[in-house]
Amino acid sequence: MLKQLSNPTAVASGSYIPRANFKPMDPFFDYSIHTMSLQVEHLTFEILKNSFGVKILQFKVDNLFLKQIKKLHNSVIAVKATIAVDYFNKRKITYEPLLEPWEFTLK
Repeated sequence: MLKQLSNPTAVASGSYIPRANFKPMDPFFDYSIHTMSLQVEHLTFEILKNSFGVKILQFKVDNLFLKQIKKLHNSVIAVKATIAVDYFNKRKITYEPLLEPWEFTLK
């Protein structure tokens, strides 16, 4: 057993695969940082009750900003937006806020 481990050809045989066109990495450039950004000014989702287009729920997102920074094996995601939800009140025959405009930030 010790003879096999002390023999470098027995351990390394078949484990080295040469790469074609290998370029060494530039030591002054970090290849491992990736960023992604998404910005939406206004987005609305509506749930309709029937084919006449009566909305029963409206979900609004304003000033949505999403950013992801990935460095090596760590990832940071930040989200900032303002959301509001309105529903149709049948008794008052008008739309009322279920959720008032709310600005939030997540990291």
